Amino acid sequence: MANSKQQPRRADPASRADRALHELVGGGRSQISVSKALRARDVNRPSEQDLADAEREMSIVRRNWRPD
Repeated sequence: MANSKQQPRRADPASRADRALHELVGGGRSQISVSKALRARDVNRPSEQDLADAEREMSIVRRNWRPD
């Protein structure tokens, strides 16, 4: 006889991330004003030094890419 109790399913990390994103951007009114959201966006932008560091340190790998 099979065990009638089922193990609770654990959400995979991708679905947890989707749920978290949905909670952030889901329907309904925002909790903050537009001006505060725009300020947060501006504060979070990378500086010129951040961009230069990333350009120097990052390497982009394109799979199955062949130069023509």
